[in-house]
Amino acid sequence: MFEIVLFYQALWLQAGDPGRTAVLGGFGAAAVLLAATGWGIFKYSLRLPVGLFFAATSILLAAMAVAFTGQGIAALQEAGAIGASRFDFDALPLLGVYPTGEGLAAQAIALALVALGFRAARRRAVAQPA
Repeated sequence: MFEIVLFYQALWLQAGDPGRTAVLGGFGAAAVLLAATGWGIFKYSLRLPVGLFFAATSILLAAMAVAFTGQGIAALQEAGAIGASRFDFDALPLLGVYPTGEGLAAQAIALALVALGFRAARRRAVAQPA
């Protein structure tokens, strides 16, 4: 629970006054979706395909890790904590992609680590008999 509070605090501060409505809207939409999913599971005894559920959430978390890496590097560069070697293309802030070598290198490392993690998990799954 503590991590969620920290996440929303950082999101709230980063959004500033113009983006706070979007943060509240996203929070509300997530709460409604979570409540509806829970209600559906309990009311109709829905069975979620656990393997597919965890595969989808793993991919989502991996994408978020790469995006957050880029956003973190961009924030450090904006604060002047690290340098920024610029490239000539437009930033994609939603994806955490910014036109700096340092950010792109950090994201490449994060993506490589994610790929290695998925590969190791796949090897373990294949090696274990069902």
